[in-house]
Amino acid sequence: MSTGAPEPVWLARLSLLLLALPVVALVWQVLDRPASARLPAPAVMPAALRAAAPPPDSIDWAAFTSERRRREQLLQFVHAPLEHHNAAILADRRRLERLRTRQPLTPAELDWLAGLASRYRLPPQDWQSQGSFRRLAARVDVVPPSLPLAHAALVTRWGHHEQMLALHNLFRRLCHTPDCGALPPTRPAGRHYRWQRFGSAAEAVAGELHRYNTHPAYLAFRQARAERRRARQPLAGLALLAALPPHAFDPHPTAEIESVIRTRQLNHLDAIASCRTHHWPGCPEALTAP
Repeated sequence: MSTGAPEPVWLARLSLLLLALPVVALVWQVLDRPASARLPAPAVMPAALRAAAPPPDSIDWAAFTSERRRREQLLQFVHAPLEHHNAAILADRRRLERLRTRQPLTPAELDWLAGLASRYRLPPQDWQSQGSFRRLAARVDVVPPSLPLAHAALVTRWGHHEQMLALHNLFRRLCHTPDCGALPPTRPAGRHYRWQRFGSAAEAVAGELHRYNTHPAYLAFRQARAERRRARQPLAGLALLAALPPHAFDPHPTAEIESVIRTRQLNHLDAIASCRTHHWPGCPEALTAP
């Protein structure tokens, strides 16, 4: 006759222990990560961005009678191409990281690296040097979604600036040839710039991300982003605002960008993007929520 606990109790305790092990492992994995690298909570999608964006040219901005709905639509309108282009940048970065540890490189791989470096405005590189990979990796990286989203909201006056929306000029980009873009309704005497015309919202967003990643004036931003990545800290727009050039959001001051990010909870999008770029466990596959 057994003097221990009855067999069914032992089985129940063993089953509970086995069920608890994955949970304990997950908690340990999160706690073992440096505190500075943990995701801000809650890392959830702002309600305005949960619906899928419509095709870019199908929006009749004049038809909106609800200001709340207009603002939600504007964020969706910009977020869709922003998510697409950031995902493409991240895919290139991951391939770059894989090649960094592979030697010798094949001719096809060397051609791909040369093409990527050229696209990101770097001169020819020596791909046997880790310094070349570091220089390129500093440019091939995602831009925190909160920054272009807040910028586009202010430039388009939350969907009220008909001319900017017609030009798909979401970031008030200028051109300087007589036949480019469109003439602004008011322009200081002696100035000859025009508002640039883009073929689509996607083209405007792609150009803006490329500006962050290649323009000499954004060097401090790229350095600060690389430092946060090395420290496995979230690539948060609010944390990187101070590293941007003073004219980045002209004519809007940085304080207005910060206000939009905080008010519309766009920092949560940065948290989700950081989760994906750092390969943290439990990340959503895409920056959309059910």
